[in-house]
Amino acid sequence: MDARFVLYKDRKGGKGEWRWRLKAENGETIADSAEGYIAKEDALHGIELVKTLSQKVPTVEVLGLRGTHIFKALVVNK
Repeated sequence: MDARFVLYKDRKGGKGEWRWRLKAENGETIADSAEGYIAKEDALHGIELVKTLSQKVPTVEVLGLRGTHIFKALVVNK
């Protein structure tokens, strides 16, 4: 199975907000929207931004706690 975005409507809290997850080939979630969207189109736009920016944004590796590695995208808001 290829990596894929999963778009879903979150029913928790009664808000019914749209959210997305990026699933790796092994089915593990590797990224998520971190916020809910009222309009489905806004959630889809968020997915498109991730697809576009992930090709352009430099990434650095940072050594985290207890030797773990954290990868951070460097984004400059203009």
